[in-house]
Amino acid sequence: MKKILCRSERVLGIVLLIGLLLAFSLTAIAQQRGEARPKKYKRPWRQLFEQNMAKYGVETPDVPYVPLLDYSESCSLCHTDYYKQWQYSAHGTAYTEPFYQQAAAEYREFYDFTEKNIKNMRRLGELWEDDILPTSAQMPERVDCLSCHAPAINAEIQHSTNKPLVEFLKAMREGYVPRLKDVASGEVDPTLGVRKDTWPNSDIAIREQLNYWQRLNDYVKDGVSCDFCHTISRMGLPTDRTQVKFPELYNQYYGLSYEHRFGLQKFGPLDEAPTSAHTIRYSAVYTDSRMCAPCHQEVNGYGVIVQDTYNEWLRSDYAIPGPSYETCQSCHMPSSESLGLGRMPPSKHGPDRREFHFHDFRGTQPEFLRDAAELSLTAEREGDLVTATVEVTNTGAGHMLPTGLPFHQLVLIVRGEDAEGNIFFEDIRIYEKKLGRTFDYRAEIPYWEADFIEYDTRIPPGETVAEDYEIDVSGVTGSVYITSQLFYRRASKQFTGVYQLSDRPIEMYGIAEEVF
Repeated sequence: MKKILCRSERVLGIVLLIGLLLAFSLTAIAQQRGEARPKKYKRPWRQLFEQNMAKYGVETPDVPYVPLLDYSESCSLCHTDYYKQWQYSAHGTAYTEPFYQQAAAEYREFYDFTEKNIKNMRRLGELWEDDILPTSAQMPERVDCLSCHAPAINAEIQHSTNKPLVEFLKAMREGYVPRLKDVASGEVDPTLGVRKDTWPNSDIAIREQLNYWQRLNDYVKDGVSCDFCHTISRMGLPTDRTQVKFPELYNQYYGLSYEHRFGLQKFGPLDEAPTSAHTIRYSAVYTDSRMCAPCHQEVNGYGVIVQDTYNEWLRSDYAIPGPSYETCQSCHMPSSESLGLGRMPPSKHGPDRREFHFHDFRGTQPEFLRDAAELSLTAEREGDLVTATVEVTNTGAGHMLPTGLPFHQLVLIVRGEDAEGNIFFEDIRIYEKKLGRTFDYRAEIPYWEADFIEYDTRIPPGETVAEDYEIDVSGVTGSVYITSQLFYRRASKQFTGVYQLSDRPIEMYGIAEEVF
């Protein structure tokens, strides 16, 4: 009987030993795959994440990763005002904005078509490697739009050790976003598997997609998120940014990258201090215009500089230390003190601060644009001829007016009216950066297809453009009124029609003068 018990104990011991070895082996494999260990604390976003998942019956305890960055809705728990300002700003809508969605889809189609066309030309013997190629037969460099429109994805791909998560995000970067019904039908593996269809859900359909890992979907929808910016500790070297092509076009500031320090410490322009959710650490980056440089300069796949906002500022008087010095942040993220609003609370639990910086990233709001330029008008009448001069001065923008992507326009309209308000003269002049494509005579060329700059009539910071007019007033009795109006337009009427943009110009300045 004792022998039988001894044998049973040995067998049980061997089974337990095998079980322990198997457990250790599985743990080692899991660590090699980069699967995150369970955390003893809940990150701020975790509560919201669990609520989102509960709606769709998805269990959250076994989520196999802890992302490096929090999504912005979690910041709203304390920073309510900042979140509301950011939510509808150009940063908050950087990905979901309809123009970006349609433009990104068209860019992918253009790139894929060009690649397919060139392969067919080479296969048919119509193209040789050493040919001097027209633009239509050149393969452009691939541009990574998400590096600026949803940068948290690239940060996670670059720094995360969770291989399944990285592979999933790479698929999302290429345009794939899963839908809940894909998971329910089994077409998508619930453990971060990826269906291999080409572009199953692109363009505006992002609004209808409810990712079964809501956290990943929020990475995309967040645009330029709170945590992406506030984990930046300093600027990196240009050589660190692998998506930069055409290095001969870049000065030392082009192609800068960001160095992140992830975790419960957040960086900003304030002194170091503890808070209930995280600690605060000062970084000089947040008062330096170079922080804006990586995304507010862009070169398309053919090497054409399509936007150059940071360098425009760098060449202006605003970049020179002295009384006129202004950074990007001091204009586009003004403090409550600079606006004369006194102290305001950055968070629900923090003290009021005079360094409350607005996070609406003001730029093309009507009230902001009206401070960007001024008009002056002089008019004289000699017999039946009125000579008028209109001067447009860039008084408030620290860069070209307009700046950014090349479809933005400044429109000057000068009219002549009689005493009854009848218009007998009208002249329209447009200030813009116009791009073209070789042997392509379309009126408007998408900037990702352009291979040269046709002209640039925009107004540099601090400079004035004078427009002269000679107006025939023969047959007009009584007083003559010369009016001048300056408008900002997001794009030409052709572009606004194609890309569903608002076609309502914003009036920046208006002036009128009576000529007897």
